[in-house]
Amino acid sequence: MGFWEGVRWLGTTVPFFTVLPAFVGMLVLIWMFMPDLPMQPRPTVPDGEYRFDPDDFEPR
Repeated sequence: MGFWEGVRWLGTTVPFFTVLPAFVGMLVLIWMFMPDLPMQPRPTVPDGEYRFDPDDFEPR
């Protein structure tokens, strides 16, 4: 099966060229309106748990 036959087969079985732009548009909207969502780091420890930090104490 040639390349253009495969493209024609995709166009007849799945409305590929109508679904793909909508999918790309949804990705662009998500990328535009929620840019900081993947950038926020997840805390490694719960907020209520104390971790020892030597900088909390004054040197002798």
